[in-house]
Amino acid sequence: MPLAAYLLPLALLLQGSAAQETVAKKDDVVGTGSTIQKGDVLTIDYTGTLKDGTTFDSSVGHDPFMFIFGVGQVIKGMDLGIAGMKEGGKREITVPPSLGYGSNSSEKIPANATLHFVVTLKRIEPKVQTDVITKGAGEGAKFGDTLWVFIEGGVKGGPAIFDSKSQSKDPVPVGIGESHFPVGLWVGLMGMEQGEKRHMLIPPSLAYKAKGIPQTDQPGHKAGSIVPPNSFMEFTVEVVKIQHPDEKPTGTAGSQSTQGQ
Repeated sequence: MPLAAYLLPLALLLQGSAAQETVAKKDDVVGTGSTIQKGDVLTIDYTGTLKDGTTFDSSVGHDPFMFIFGVGQVIKGMDLGIAGMKEGGKREITVPPSLGYGSNSSEKIPANATLHFVVTLKRIEPKVQTDVITKGAGEGAKFGDTLWVFIEGGVKGGPAIFDSKSQSKDPVPVGIGESHFPVGLWVGLMGMEQGEKRHMLIPPSLAYKAKGIPQTDQPGHKAGSIVPPNSFMEFTVEVVKIQHPDEKPTGTAGSQSTQGQ
């Protein structure tokens, strides 16, 4: 099971004794690159073990894990444990139960388990460039929110290949954290307010990477790429409504099913 499944935040676990407990850290290699900052997208390799040495998950030999630092995408203990790391660093962190999963259990992690991770910070990914076209109002969007938006965009400098307004008069739901959207889109949406319109430029590593989006060779269509490999993507997004995880869909946007639920 991927790290994302084990590291998803559980808010109830952060109450009570969490404030008194800390994460133990030991640097095996001090990196020489930039120091991570809140909101950075990180690519890491990791191995997670229990107190008896049993491995419950590892990315080694598989795809590295990519996540946004400091926004609640992973358990509190992981964010606290890797804080201050530099690119290229390797660190051991020990997470007490209250900053991990507390009394909850899973197939591989028992209740009240202390978790040990060895984390290598492979890369701090390039940043998403954003420009506000129209200001909004209210609380900015956070990780886990669903934004009902009008979105238009495509490969940088090319014609729009995504255009929700031309396809429907209603806004479409985009969940910050839903795996079928590029990580760069999550980053670009974070902090947006209701009514805001924003332009964003997403680097290839946070968009469709070296694979791009291939186009199937079908009658009447030329073979090729909808999105060529290693393409910068640009989008213009207008937020109609922000829906928090604990809210029920309402109004025009709520008439559609939220993706990923």
